Order: sequence, then structure tokens, then C-alpha cells
Amino acid sequence: MKRLTLIFALVMAVTGIRAQGGPPPDDERAEALRIAFLTNYLSLTPDESKVFWPVYNSMRDEVKVIMESRRDKMERSDFTKMTDEQLKQYLDNYFQSEQQLLDIRKRYAGQFSQVLPMQKVAMLTGAEEAFKRELLRHARDRRDGPPDGADRMPGGRSDGPPPHPGY
Repeated sequence: MKRLTLIFALVMAVTGIRAQGGPPPDDERAEALRIAFLTNYLSLTPDESKVFWPVYNSMRDEVKVIMESRRDKMERSDFTKMTDEQLKQYLDNYFQSEQQLLDIRKRYAGQFSQVLPMQKVAMLTGAEEAFKRELLRHARDRRDGPPDGADRMPGGRSDGPPPHPGY
């Protein structure tokens, strides 16, 4: 019941922001949906949430820095005009950033294991991918209309157990 109250409060916060001056920025809405989705998906208790979210947000901040840097480099890259040496350097940089992301995830897995049961730490690897799928599904449903009249919003386990993260 507490979990439902938390999810309801988050949805109402997003709705309240919208009523006070237009729709919230996509980043704010996505973040509110991420919080609701992960809280529900991982079945976080209020005590777990208190210690989980600061660690998770710290990890996300580190990941954002790497992803923004990589995105900036990709937007400026025209592979058709690059030499083989430039392409090799681009790939080296790409794989280096992938390794940095993996190192961050491994380091934070250790930190998460200090604040959550191992089962929830393992579920977190698939929870983020499940959230991305739900966001994409929701965007597609909004664009095309929900299939068979189903109106689904991100925020819960709808696909069963988390998939294997694949790495």
C-alpha cells in the first residue's frame, strides 16, 4: 500500500507541475517515471529507498557525464569523411567509454550490495532496460494509440521477471 501511495504521489507531482504552467520538461517527467518504475520493479521498501536513491543518483551522474561526452563526439562525426586512422581512434574512444561505463556499474554494484539484498541488486541490471522498453512502448502508444484499448504507463512490472542483462 505504501508503494502505491508513493507511485501515486509521484504521478500527482508530475501532474501538478503540468497544471502550474504547461507540461514539465521531458527530463523531469522521465525521472519521475523512472523513480516510480524502479521503486515498484525492485519492490523497494521505504527504508531501502532512503539509502538506494542517493547511491543510484550518484551512479547516474557519473554515467551521464560519459554519455554526454560520447553523444557530443558522435554528433560531430561524419564517418564518410573520416580516414581509417580517425575511424580507428573513434572506435578506440567508443570502447574506452564502454569500459568506463562497465567499471562504474561494477563499482556501484558493490555499493548497492551494501544497501540492498543481492536479489534486488541483480534485478537492477535488468530493471533499467525494462524501464527503457516501457518508455519506448509508452511513446509508441501515445503516437499510435494503445493496442486493443490498453492504456499503459511506465511504472510497474508488466513483463514478468527482469531479463538477463546480456553482459
